[in-house]
Amino acid sequence: MQCAISRQLVTGLTVNKKVNIRADYYRSARAMCNSLFTTGTYIWAHDFAAAVPISNMQRLEGVLNHINYVKDASDQRETKEKRERPSVAAKLYGELLFYKNFVNLSRPLILCEGVTDNIYLKTALRKLPAFEPKLIEPKGKAKEAKISFFKYTTLADKILRLGGGAGGIKNFITHYHKAMKRYKHALLKHPVIILIDNDDGAKEIFSVINSKYKIKPSLISKELFYPICHNLYLVKTPEQGAVGTSCIEDFFDASVRGMKLGDKTFNPSKQLDPAKEFGKVPFAEKIILPNKDKINFVKLSPIFDRIVAAMDHYKPPVIAPAGVAAGGLKP
Repeated sequence: MQCAISRQLVTGLTVNKKVNIRADYYRSARAMCNSLFTTGTYIWAHDFAAAVPISNMQRLEGVLNHINYVKDASDQRETKEKRERPSVAAKLYGELLFYKNFVNLSRPLILCEGVTDNIYLKTALRKLPAFEPKLIEPKGKAKEAKISFFKYTTLADKILRLGGGAGGIKNFITHYHKAMKRYKHALLKHPVIILIDNDDGAKEIFSVINSKYKIKPSLISKELFYPICHNLYLVKTPEQGAVGTSCIEDFFDASVRGMKLGDKTFNPSKQLDPAKEFGKVPFAEKIILPNKDKINFVKLSPIFDRIVAAMDHYKPPVIAPAGVAAGGLKP
């Protein structure tokens, strides 16, 4: 029995008017995040007596996931409104995921336009010994990549607003510099390399990079990479022909692109006839993966050359020792 005038708890949640997180539980999570973003470590609030600094984010991420789940379930707003005006809890969760995915990296990160590009590159990398040991190294009978690929998930789309495609990447680039200001502890040991198709869809990305960062990539520009800000780089697929346009599928042999699924042929564009053609996802999952041991991936080497060039160019910012004025992040 619990009185209406007191805080009513069920399995640790308040249920007086609606299901919600206890205020003190949220405050402790926010304090731990502030400590992590400022110093790189935090003290577990529920075992503060131990006073052991923690850098691993797994437990804290679980707490914020729980908080966001409960608050989102109680939020009666439309999905579009919640996306455009996220709650305070969702913003905090987004800050932690941004820190985890782009600030506190253990290896260089490749952010492609979608899941199919990840499949192409991961598969090709294991078949291109020229990039050992820079990008991949043997681990027993297998091979382990020394770079990571951003994984597109429902959570990434909902919280980070990264759902793939040029629009999501444009938004990501636009807010990257501002988002970095949240983190005083930003070692930025490794670069975040955005890889995009050099086609008409890239023009809006080029436009925002030009207007916000005064960098001028274009369909015909031939730089291997474009440093944007902090640890963020842009790499586009190598230019082809007089107008320069290319997409990652262009770097497979014509014989591979010509493989059929039943009577259907491959069409990489968004405008396809589903009765006669199949798109990128079936091409990646039903053509590339099943035939990976037969396919010659060497034509994708120029893409990896550009990734390596960006990695070699990147230098982490110098962090001043404690008590010494820091020079700040790279512009």
